[in-house]
Amino acid sequence: MKIKFLIPLLCSLLLVNPAIAQSLISLSYHTIPQNPTTGYFVISIDISNAGGEVKGLELFLSESEKDFSFYDEKSSLDLRLGDLASGSTSAQVKAYAKKPGIYQIDVDLKYYDVNLSAWKSINSVFALMVSEKSIFSIEKDYFEISANEDKEYRVRIKNLGGDLGNIRIGFKTPEGIVADSSVFDSWKAGEEKEISFRLSANDVRAGNYGLYLVIDYVDTLNNEGTDKLPLTLKVLKKPMISLTSDIPDKIYPDSDFVISIQIRNSGNCDLKNLRARLDFPDEFVGEKEKFLGYFEVGETKIINYSITAKDYAKPGSYRFSLRLEADDFAQTSDIEVFVKDPGRISIDIAGVYTSPQRILGGDNFKLSLQLENSGKRSAKAVYVKLTLPEGFEGKNSYFIGTLESGDSATANLDLKAGKPGLHEVKAEISYMDMAYKKHSVTKTFTLYVFPKDSSYIFGFAGLIALLIVAYLLKKKRRKK
Repeated sequence: MKIKFLIPLLCSLLLVNPAIAQSLISLSYHTIPQNPTTGYFVISIDISNAGGEVKGLELFLSESEKDFSFYDEKSSLDLRLGDLASGSTSAQVKAYAKKPGIYQIDVDLKYYDVNLSAWKSINSVFALMVSEKSIFSIEKDYFEISANEDKEYRVRIKNLGGDLGNIRIGFKTPEGIVADSSVFDSWKAGEEKEISFRLSANDVRAGNYGLYLVIDYVDTLNNEGTDKLPLTLKVLKKPMISLTSDIPDKIYPDSDFVISIQIRNSGNCDLKNLRARLDFPDEFVGEKEKFLGYFEVGETKIINYSITAKDYAKPGSYRFSLRLEADDFAQTSDIEVFVKDPGRISIDIAGVYTSPQRILGGDNFKLSLQLENSGKRSAKAVYVKLTLPEGFEGKNSYFIGTLESGDSATANLDLKAGKPGLHEVKAEISYMDMAYKKHSVTKTFTLYVFPKDSSYIFGFAGLIALLIVAYLLKKKRRKK
């Protein structure tokens, strides 16, 4: 019976394929020169493989425009590139554009995936912009600038045409990139001039930007003309994070608090894998590491750190250090945290009042205790509990709440008096400090209870006193 159950199980296991490493093919292109003009230039088709081995790479290129062709005036090419393990390769072909314009190149790549034992293909379309060939040549068409920088450049330009006059040189630039212009009277045929100009990049993201150096002129036949020289401006990366911190005003030893830090990507490039680490002295303990991930230009994030000041932290200023790190970026900022002197809490009974003022045995009365905080710190959750003398009854506790430094509050208690006489009452006052640590103090006071028939006793005593006075007067008269 066991064999009958094992056979289907083994068959199902044999049908499960292990994970297969697939090829990851991608296509891109570039031209030589970077900004092609009418005439001949080179197109480089770049192939990358980030996966397993592929074989039999075959590349097919086609373009249907009549003013564009590959070498030997062909409108299509079929190239066999062989095998490619992980890595990259490229195929460079010569091309010719008769007129300026945007040309569409269809690209088909076919290959055999060894790991999958199957033929695969990728189809893509590349847009190629060809500019008019200039009558000017420029020695340099690539420039670099830092973010928010104003920089002067010098470049040599040669006039490949005839004599020209009324020359005005300006720029056509993307938003955020500003250039100046220059004017001069003439430019001889074959003459090379050194042109100086200024560029500034304000609030521009890092990357490559295309711009044109525009030359307006008038030829010897008084014809006006314009020539555009394509340039590439690279705005360099300048990562930067600005921050503001929100720190509680009242931080005491043996207390918890939260540091809230707002950060903003004020640089010109996105940041990847952003991490934040807060370091602090040994007098504190709490969170340190935070992972923030991708951080875009202009984005704002808030980081909250829960910290505890240890009980032995002395009053004064402490330096915390915030370290922000990302790929190709690091920044450290100091944050000042101030621990205040906690002072002390001193709660006393400032007054004891009863209503009625004269307490008689067995009668109800109201006891009012005035509590005063003469210390330098506020007390929270102030609570009074009385230990009543024997025979006393009624409410023996009262909750006051917060008692600020220098303030007072009254606890009102409804009681019933016990037997006559002098009684000592204990009052336990409990409270919490700013760190929510509980404390208590015990205070004592006395209450005197009169007997209910005390008025008759005083009357009888008065009668005896009168009798004594009358007796003494009578005795004095007899002596006379």
